[in-house]
Amino acid sequence: MSVRTEENLTLAEAARIMRDAVKDRSYRATPLGLEVAKYYRWKKNEWGATATTLRDYEAPLALLALDHADLELQDFEPPIGTERLREFWDLHWADRSPRTRAKILSILRDFFGWAVNERKDGPSTSGSSTATPRRPCGLRSAEASSGARSTGKPSFGSSPRNRAREIASH
Repeated sequence: MSVRTEENLTLAEAARIMRDAVKDRSYRATPLGLEVAKYYRWKKNEWGATATTLRDYEAPLALLALDHADLELQDFEPPIGTERLREFWDLHWADRSPRTRAKILSILRDFFGWAVNERKDGPSTSGSSTATPRRPCGLRSAEASSGARSTGKPSFGSSPRNRAREIASH
């Protein structure tokens, strides 16, 4: 990402720079963007996210990194970090559908949950903090498509409450 030294940047120029930074992934040059890149790799390789999931997750996280290009991960610790995230969520998605707002909230929670786990576990040479992929990247088995887990435990259906119960039971 090139840095402009002029102070007379128009809003149109700033908007173009922000869009380009998402497209060319130069948002990863920011401190938070580096963390997003690590999360993206984890989500792809260890969690087994599909290309669609990766695309859906990367866009709002790239925007988070660009909106907070001067901040690091620890700057999002509560209580100030919680308020920063609420402001970010409100700025970009307040007028969207409840489903879209819920999806963005889920993405943010997943990203910061991953970050907490990474900091707690730290890098491991034994592989204990590395998860076994849920499925090969980009492939879905009939079992995965039906909502059943590879653990052999029954699925509780597709409602958010049932998914939460299923996650809690693992």
